[in-house]
Amino acid sequence: MKIIIITLILFSGISCSNKYVLDKNPEIKISKAYYKKWFSGVRGGGSGFNIFINLKKDYNLEKENIKLINVYFNGGNCKLKKQSKSLYQGYIASTNNTIDIELDRLPKKVEKQNLKQEKIPFNLSKDEAVLCFIKNGKKRYQKINLKEQKLKNIPM
Repeated sequence: MKIIIITLILFSGISCSNKYVLDKNPEIKISKAYYKKWFSGVRGGGSGFNIFINLKKDYNLEKENIKLINVYFNGGNCKLKKQSKSLYQGYIASTNNTIDIELDRLPKKVEKQNLKQEKIPFNLSKDEAVLCFIKNGKKRYQKINLKEQKLKNIPM
């Protein structure tokens, strides 16, 4: 019985330690990756980041059996949506420029659930991000650099 318990503890420790390992060799071929900060034009309207991932022209994720899932960036994460053959886009909203209005007091259980946010499992610098993808049925992670592009000011 002791042997079974020790074996289970060892295997559970091994599987947990490999959960967020970054790939040493980049799998996904990117031609350009950038983000744009945005702010709502009205007080309390929100703000955030639009993230754009352009793949190299001749690179085909389906042929490589890869599916992009999401991206971790600047304290948040978001799903990536395919916009064209080689362009993926994500959207991360931040809590800057928002107004919280509390109409009724929430129960403590609900309050605690609302405060829980997923902590990013990577140490990233200002312009670094991590792509999460599935290759051949296995979840993988790749660190990339994002360059900031300024939004063009367009009058309303």
